[in-house]
Amino acid sequence: MTKLESLTDQLAKALHDLPEVKQFFSLREQILKDPFLNEQQEKMKHHQKLMMKHLSDQKIYQIHQTAYRQHQQAFDDHPLVQNYVNLKEQLSPLLNELQAIIE
Repeated sequence: MTKLESLTDQLAKALHDLPEVKQFFSLREQILKDPFLNEQQEKMKHHQKLMMKHLSDQKIYQIHQTAYRQHQQAFDDHPLVQNYVNLKEQLSPLLNELQAIIE
């Protein structure tokens, strides 16, 4: 293993050990396992497909678009998703700074 690879591994481990990063990955895992959120995503996909199928029929398209938006809103407003998005925004400057250093 080269020195660069070793330092990169150390940096990755240090990042994963940060409480915010641990919480970020924990929230992501909880979102993936949450039955309600999975159901909302499946319903969104379903209505999205139906929207594409009925592009030429505005009335049916609007019905599925409204349903899609309702499921999306339910997903987006869920506390786990809200916390995940907020934490992602908090971590963004750190990741941007690391990217700037690497470049």
